[in-house]
Amino acid sequence: MRWRLSGVPGRQSRAGLGIARKRPSGPAAWLLRLPLVLYEHDLGWLLGHRFVEVTHRGRRSGQLHRSVVEVARFDPRTHEVIVVSAWQGRTDWYRNIQAQAALQIRTGHLRFTPAQRLLSPEETWREMESYVCRNPLALRLMPWLFAIDMRAPNDTVRAAAMDFFKGVSFRPREAIPLSRGTDRRERGSPATRSGGARTTLCAPP
Repeated sequence: MRWRLSGVPGRQSRAGLGIARKRPSGPAAWLLRLPLVLYEHDLGWLLGHRFVEVTHRGRRSGQLHRSVVEVARFDPRTHEVIVVSAWQGRTDWYRNIQAQAALQIRTGHLRFTPAQRLLSPEETWREMESYVCRNPLALRLMPWLFAIDMRAPNDTVRAAAMDFFKGVSFRPREAIPLSRGTDRRERGSPATRSGGARTTLCAPP
């Protein structure tokens, strides 16, 4: 069994999106590795539902791997976990689950065999938009990590994100009893937006 980081080096995309050409080093690399270390020592529950451990089988080697990925959205009612692969889905874990569905999901105190569904580009964009608008720190880090200019017109950001990110949904194959306090933790699906287009990401219409 091998644990993996969830990222890979990138390249320049057609959408004008600048992508890191090598893995982060120094303090940034340590911070990115911290969730992986916690899961390796069975302490991933300390991260709540902000991260998920995905167990998958290598598409060529057939070996089992575990990757720790940040969660874009967790639904406490259905226990659905939404995660996103960067670099146009060229990460190893995403390629592996395309070849064979993920074998196990672990997040917080939950562990389940998932029913997996790959999201459409439009669904992935809605999830990413909702995620960064709910998380101001993620909004500030996006230009540093992926060189996405959040000051650009919304259509430009949308086109870049739909090209760069690939989303996937994991739901338990069998129902899991709801925990107490679910209503207080409810996040639900990304809000339905109406009333006209916005000029920039997270700006009101």
